[in-house]
Amino acid sequence: MALCVQPDKATGLHWITGLEDILGCPYDSVEIFDGPRIASLSMGKFCAPAAVLFFSSSDIMTVVFRSDSMITNTGFHALFNAIAQGERESGGKPFDVAFDVVNN
Repeated sequence: MALCVQPDKATGLHWITGLEDILGCPYDSVEIFDGPRIASLSMGKFCAPAAVLFFSSSDIMTVVFRSDSMITNTGFHALFNAIAQGERESGGKPFDVAFDVVNN
């Protein structure tokens, strides 16, 4: 999924995960890329419980969720927003768009 905001903004992503916590994330993971494609710079691959904040260097960030069908966990929750370039250090305004992948 590509997260796109206004061209003069950066994408801010607050990430909370509850995926399978296995070293190397071989089964379920989310990977964040700084740009429009998976060929863009990877900002990290995550499966362990974490609350992390990312800022893209442009107006596009790509989020890739990979999963197998063997073991299920609680899923993940992420919030994103358009952040003005000068607001990165302060964290910008509160995040106002959310998406969830949860196991019910």
